[in-house]
Amino acid sequence: MNCPFCHKNVPLWWYYFHVKGHRRLKADGQHESHITLHPELREQGSLEGVPKVYEHPKCGGMTVMPEKIIRSYLKNPFMYNGKTFCTGCHTYVDDSELFWVETGQRMSEYRLELQRNAR
Repeated sequence: MNCPFCHKNVPLWWYYFHVKGHRRLKADGQHESHITLHPELREQGSLEGVPKVYEHPKCGGMTVMPEKIIRSYLKNPFMYNGKTFCTGCHTYVDDSELFWVETGQRMSEYRLELQRNAR
């Protein structure tokens, strides 16, 4: 089976354990890896104007979203569940609590906008 984290072909008998390794929590509370589209399927264009840093006003933490995740959700905005890691809280929080630093827009509104435009 193809792993949605590292995109390697993993034998079915080993798949559960392989994926479990990607979901392991790091010391900061974040998962070891995140599901993304295969690199060839991700958005390939410029990311100029695309927000990359979000703030969580509740704790004051600012987090930079990894490029591979940005490129994945730009191509498929239905891919993620509305929870995002906050480096200030060291846990996953609802994206309605987060705001893009570059635009001031609530992350959940941005996600819904991308989803509406994808239909």
